[in-house]
Amino acid sequence: GQKKKDDARAAYIKAGEEGADTRTAENIKGDFEKWKIVCDRKRSIEDRPRDVLKRDQPGHWEMDTVYSSKDDLTCLLVLTERMTRREKIVKIPNRTASSVVKALDRIERRMGAPAFRETFKTITCDNGMEFTDITGIEKSKLNKGSRTVLYFAHPYCSGERGSNENQNKM
Repeated sequence: GQKKKDDARAAYIKAGEEGADTRTAENIKGDFEKWKIVCDRKRSIEDRPRDVLKRDQPGHWEMDTVYSSKDDLTCLLVLTERMTRREKIVKIPNRTASSVVKALDRIERRMGAPAFRETFKTITCDNGMEFTDITGIEKSKLNKGSRTVLYFAHPYCSGERGSNENQNKM
């Protein structure tokens, strides 16, 4: 009833304040319902192979979005390789899950599926709404197989993705 409408309205206002695209309150509410389901499917950073911590082999990336203002919805999808600190930066129209998946699809098309899979063995991101489409991020659009493995850092622990956070400060 009224509480659901009030919660959806509050979510809509909060999303607007955080620079998200302006969608209807019902769509925002649907996203939060979807996020609850995603939380059950998330692969924790604790499950990531231990050798990723050593930074002695390439192919393990950290991902985040960076935006400049509330008035401009465009942002940058920043991928930082943990060993080499190499970066891939893609401008995306907004901080939505579909924009992130489309950007990764473009990178994969340019590289080819085998090269993408070898380059992006794992990707670790924060718990932002823009990373809710786990299947879209992990599944190849070129061969319908897996293209990467996605891990999520603990909430409010940006240091678990230190390479990416440090690069984004520059």
